[in-house]
Amino acid sequence: MKRLLIVGAGGYGKEVLYWAKQIQKEIILWKEVGFIDDNPDALNGLSIDNKVVSSIEEYKPQKDDYLLCAIGNPKDKLRICNQLLKKGAKFTNLIHPTAVVAENAVLGTGVILAPYSIISVNATIGNFVTLMSYSIIGHDAKVGSGCTICDHCNVMGNASIEDSVFLGGSAAVLPNIHIQTNAIVGAGSIVTRKVKNNTTVFGNPAVKVF
Repeated sequence: MKRLLIVGAGGYGKEVLYWAKQIQKEIILWKEVGFIDDNPDALNGLSIDNKVVSSIEEYKPQKDDYLLCAIGNPKDKLRICNQLLKKGAKFTNLIHPTAVVAENAVLGTGVILAPYSIISVNATIGNFVTLMSYSIIGHDAKVGSGCTICDHCNVMGNASIEDSVFLGGSAAVLPNIHIQTNAIVGAGSIVTRKVKNNTTVFGNPAVKVF
């Protein structure tokens, strides 16, 4: 049996733990679920039986270990995942039973699909992508590695999102729009035009603020 380790014991890590337990009710996949976090006391005082088993630096991959990364910041997520990959760590995908994934969609590794998320036909999802609850990736859309897409987002058909992009809750990316690497889209924003590298946009329509 495999051991599932969630990288990051913060708020989102606890949500991922809950979803993993829901999956376990349908099919037993993991003999144990724990956390990797640089704060050994991250779960103290909480009614959670699962433990922080290692820091990121001290983690030594075991043969039956499979990891998920529950870190929201895309740059930090990719940096830490690459650090763990260099150690020989293996990542897995978590797809909640209520998520919908088209048969011809392509998923990378380390992907987390939260409850009621949808990936439509011919969509391509990179490695270490987090798709939170009720968010949609439309037909033929592309999402690069490390992206974090918060709750109730809508990435519409043929949109293209490069690596390490963050979409705040309820953001929408209109069809055929291109968002470049490391961009941030503020919550509730409507993206109607190209977003350049390393910029933050906000509003309806979204405009550059940083």
